[in-house]
Amino acid sequence: MRTYIHLSDTHFGSKGVDGVVPRLKELIKAQLAAIEPGLKVGFIVTGDGVDSPTPSNGAQFLEFSDYLTGKSGREPLVVLGNHDVNYRGLALGDSNQALANYVGRYPRLKRVDDVGVIFILFNSNVDGIFAQGKIGRQQMEAAAALLAKVKNLNNYTLIAVLHHHVAPVPQTRAPLPSFWKKLAPQWLLSFLITVFVERTMRLTDAKAFVSFLKEHQVRFILHGHKHIPFMTEHEGIQVIACGSSTRRETSDRPCISYNVLTFNEGTLTCDQYAEYTPGAGAERIESASFKL
Repeated sequence: MRTYIHLSDTHFGSKGVDGVVPRLKELIKAQLAAIEPGLKVGFIVTGDGVDSPTPSNGAQFLEFSDYLTGKSGREPLVVLGNHDVNYRGLALGDSNQALANYVGRYPRLKRVDDVGVIFILFNSNVDGIFAQGKIGRQQMEAAAALLAKVKNLNNYTLIAVLHHHVAPVPQTRAPLPSFWKKLAPQWLLSFLITVFVERTMRLTDAKAFVSFLKEHQVRFILHGHKHIPFMTEHEGIQVIACGSSTRRETSDRPCISYNVLTFNEGTLTCDQYAEYTPGAGAERIESASFKL
């Protein structure tokens, strides 16, 4: 049995984060206290650790990463987001993306033998403008080569970890302010989301990437990016999204968000937590179990 706490989009360096981090640590401490003593615990961070890639922001995130290491006894699994490689997350060229791909050593595998899981970590920032992302054929081929070297691969459950989303946020959690929902009909909301949100933030090769994942029997996808916690099934793959763990606002209900993934006797249970009112405590907003 093993538990992972999935965090995302902490955006160190952005306004207000310094005041939220102590509360996030309190919630992490409470969550760890609720876990069975002696159980192995790890952390996963799906990108946008910083708001812009400056030395001071990076130092704050590394300090937080050290905090997570101290709480679990192992380094967190971390992938890069668009804000980690581009100023305010907006790409106007590919120089930063190329550097991130080199420094980040993507793709890479993290094999967890005691629960029969392999995490495949991807850099979803190799191309794209504004807040878009891309995996790229070269990275997919490299991941396939790494998987081919794993003995008894069929005995493992494969989980892809990246920053960008591969499927749209469900309409019930659409990232639009409440006044839009009151004034605009459903067809207009769908149009606005597609034109002004999805096209500037999407993974441009999502279709090819999902086909690659299906070909290699990847069962789950973990990501962040949209600051909206949700779970959905996309072309037979279970998608688990974490919102912002430091309450970065996107929707009309900003929250501190994190997921708790528990692997136990051939089952993965995902509990999604959110604290909507500061200090009120995190509430479980969704839960699902999956056979591995």
